[in-house]
Amino acid sequence: MTEFNKGSHENALEYYKHSYDLLVNTEIPRVGPSVYLINDIGSILNIREQYDQALEYYMRALKISQDHSNYPVIAVSLGSIGIIYRIKGEYYCALNYQMRCLDMKKKNFPNEHREIAKISDHIAAIFNGLGDFAGAMKYHQKSLKMHEKYLLNGHDNIESNFNHLAHLLTNQEKYNEALN
Repeated sequence: MTEFNKGSHENALEYYKHSYDLLVNTEIPRVGPSVYLINDIGSILNIREQYDQALEYYMRALKISQDHSNYPVIAVSLGSIGIIYRIKGEYYCALNYQMRCLDMKKKNFPNEHREIAKISDHIAAIFNGLGDFAGAMKYHQKSLKMHEKYLLNGHDNIESNFNHLAHLLTNQEKYNEALN
């Protein structure tokens, strides 16, 4: 089990930084694999609520992955950057990154893949933050439809979708609908 999974973020951060140094400071730098470490460092900083630093690492990972046409990491970086901007309350910027992420995911996954459902949830949260409840409802319903198609009833993701939908309806004072 890694230090990160054990919850020892400080140790994990040091190991990731050391691994990164080893990859890029060799005779033949291995920049490609280093982008995953940069993203992992960003994730730890995000968990530690060091959002500006996390954003720097995610932006760096995005640049490197774009330079090397590493499309899966580009999508991950776009999504991570969008999450940070949403946390910071910069919703339009967050929406821009999440929509770009969604476009990339749609090119690389089947139409109703769980990755697309996950990004739809992130987009719904942004619309909710903007006070656009109709937009939030639309994306939560899309996510729910995808989850119901591939997951068993009672799965955490399905329950989470219903919970988000109920909150949206409650925020709009549609209490009877929220109870259904």
